[in-house]
Amino acid sequence: MTVAPEKTRIQEGEVFQINLTLTNTGENPINVWKMSEQTSYNILFFNSDGSMMPYLWVNSRIPLTDEDLTELNPGESLYSTVDSTCWNLTKGEYTLNAVYDTTSPDEDIQKPYWIGRIKSNNVTITVE
Repeated sequence: MTVAPEKTRIQEGEVFQINLTLTNTGENPINVWKMSEQTSYNILFFNSDGSMMPYLWVNSRIPLTDEDLTELNPGESLYSTVDSTCWNLTKGEYTLNAVYDTTSPDEDIQKPYWIGRIKSNNVTITVE
């Protein structure tokens, strides 16, 4: 999983896009959860002291089903783009990353699928 913001230097209050890519680097096709913010992945901002910035919107959801899966062949990727409006980033430096996590035991999925947790690369964001 990789995270790539459209820019790494922004003005306070500026909204920017955050691009995510999940790639099957294995040799076999696998079923994975479709890319869905606060369901299959979370985007995280940490300030300079290491504390996580609060996410300003909370998603309630029902258990996932087989329709929430997609087959990802070797070398194929899933993509998602979100904007930064759910975080109040004031002046300073932040570390941005994303976590794709399918370890929830409370799903209603019958098909086999990949279960695990992947953390993306870290990107430094400067707010001026």
